Amino acid sequence: MKAIKLNASVRQVPTAEKNQTRKQGRVPAEVYGQTEENIHLFVEKKDLDKIYRKAEESNLIDLEVDGADPITVLIKDIQRDPVTDEIIHLDFYKIKMGQELQTVVPLVFVGESKAVKELNGIFVKSLEEIEISCLPKDLISSIEVDINVLESFDVVIKVSDLKVPETIKILTDLEKNIATVVPVKVKEEPVETEIAEGEEGEEAKEEGEETSAGPGDAKEGEGKKESSSTEVPSSDKFSEGKSDDKKEK
Repeated sequence: MKAIKLNASVRQVPTAEKNQTRKQGRVPAEVYGQTEENIHLFVEKKDLDKIYRKAEESNLIDLEVDGADPITVLIKDIQRDPVTDEIIHLDFYKIKMGQELQTVVPLVFVGESKAVKELNGIFVKSLEEIEISCLPKDLISSIEVDINVLESFDVVIKVSDLKVPETIKILTDLEKNIATVVPVKVKEEPVETEIAEGEEGEEAKEEGEETSAGPGDAKEGEGKKESSSTEVPSSDKFSEGKSDDKKEK
């Protein structure tokens, strides 16, 4: 892999007014690894912005400090402003070209999934980068993931399915899922269920009323009969009773 060039300058520690220095377009940085002590640097923000998208953590950088022979490094850590999201500090890791290194490499998804296009599934990514080990000269900037194989909801792309050069050793668990396609969940309409439940409730209510009304009606009827049997006789019946008494006499 061809290294990306970046210029830097030594800074004094402690560095006074770092925020002011940042406003002037310089970003504090550190170089560590394979040296007796850290190297404290400034890098130009405009130069850093140009190379960062290309470099990230998977590209070699030839760091030229004050015109000296370049140091081969990798970006290992960055700090960003929580408001502006601009880089305010970064760490470089110095490497030896003949010694294996460990780093992370981004995954690039290519192709088109049949399960998404024809079955209206949803593409789900479980990993976006993996960890690898290799010699610096064999380092690759990314690994492609072919999603054409996702023809149904049963297919899952795992780390073990990745195709990498023999010089690259994958350190991430080979059984980990990278991507799959899942069906869209159809949301059940609750309206019909509610209506059905409502109707059942009404029916139960009506049945309850009918059931409760039966004994009540019977009692009420009995009550009426009892009241009718205790009615005061009409004057005609009363007079008839008198006339019968006279006949007996």
